[in-house]
Amino acid sequence: GSRADDLAARLVARSPVRDEIVAVLVGRDWHLPAAVLGVLRAGAAVALLEPAHPLDRLLFVLRDARCRVLVHDDDHLRLAASLRDSLPVPPQLLLLALDGSDRRASGASGPSEAASSVSNLGQRPPPAPNASTTN
Repeated sequence: GSRADDLAARLVARSPVRDEIVAVLVGRDWHLPAAVLGVLRAGAAVALLEPAHPLDRLLFVLRDARCRVLVHDDDHLRLAASLRDSLPVPPQLLLLALDGSDRRASGASGPSEAASSVSNLGQRPPPAPNASTTN
């Protein structure tokens, strides 16, 4: 859909990701398919990060996969910033939010200091209509 297309365009515009692995740290809701499809449409592979895992495990995955970009939702902004701040510099980790704002690891002490605006992915989609299926 258009959310995935918007994310793909933002990924390509902000950082060349073709043939790279992009980390995805989102809830298991509508954010997940939009994030995964957006990353794939940008030509990258996906490394799904499980928010419940310990910080050390998530850092290991980021380092092992050599991720330079992490896509996150609002619910996981603090965790994404903690991951970014825990990585050695270099590498720098670009945080790209599904709500349309991104935060670049640029030596800022917190995510709010590194915020910049990019195109908005739009509002939360309406709930799916109730469809009854009969077999």
